[in-house]
Parts: sequence; structure tokens; C-alpha cells
Amino acid sequence: MSLQTPTPFVTCKTDAAWNKSSNKAGLAWVFIEITDAKKNQGSMTQDFVTSPLIAEALALRSGLVSAADMNLRQIHIFSDNSTLIRAINNDMQIKEIYEIITDIQQIASAFVDISFSHLSRNFNSEADTLAKNAIATLVVSDPLMRGTWT
Repeated sequence: MSLQTPTPFVTCKTDAAWNKSSNKAGLAWVFIEITDAKKNQGSMTQDFVTSPLIAEALALRSGLVSAADMNLRQIHIFSDNSTLIRAINNDMQIKEIYEIITDIQQIASAFVDISFSHLSRNFNSEADTLAKNAIATLVVSDPLMRGTWT
């Protein structure tokens, strides 16, 4: 008889920042392990994002992919976008994010225990800051130019 160490329960808070003029988004996610408050986080930028709702959905999907890459089996995902959470939990069909929601649900099926909940913006400041920093520090590089501009 072998004893298995229980998988720690982890929360993931996601957020996005969107720039309408450039159609770019900063996506961010923060993982917190409940048992000993270990943290892990990530962020990235995404081009060709046409709405804030799409940006929020992409951020959540990115956090979920990161959780799967870390081989987490139990996770509670939070977003401050209530429309997105309703779309995931109630299978609401919102045309502009339908394909991203389908991806999220497919990735979620790999977890043993997963839930999606709304979180007030007041409690999502860390992910919010990461997302804003990701979009604020976009690096523009042109092979014809000598140098990189931030």
C-alpha cells in the first residue's frame, strides 16, 4: 500500500489589459498555493486582440495552459470579468469568445478538480498590475532599424 502526497490546491487569478488603438493585450496570471502561499506568475502580450472581453478570455486560457504545464490537478480559476465567468460556467454562447471558451473547456477537462469564479477587481490587483506592465513594456523591434525601442 502506497501513500500518495495530496496535490496542493492552487488558485489562479487572471487579468488582461487591452490597448484599443494597437489591438494589443497584456495577459497575466498569478498562482497561489493555499497550503503555504507559494506564488508563481506569468504574463505575455498578444497581438490582434479586438476587444477587452477577448483579452480577458485569452488571459484565462493562458493561465489555464500554464497550470496544465505545471501538472496541477486541482485549481480554482478567478477572473474579474463576470461575463467571461458566466460564459464558461453556464455555457453561454457569446460569439466573439466562443472558440476561446471551447478551448478553455477542453483544457479544463484534463483537471481532476477545477472551478471558475468571479473575483472583484479590488482583489485582483497583482494580476492587473502584471497585465498592465506587459502591455506597457512592449518592445518594438525592426530589423531595418539599429536598436530596440520600448
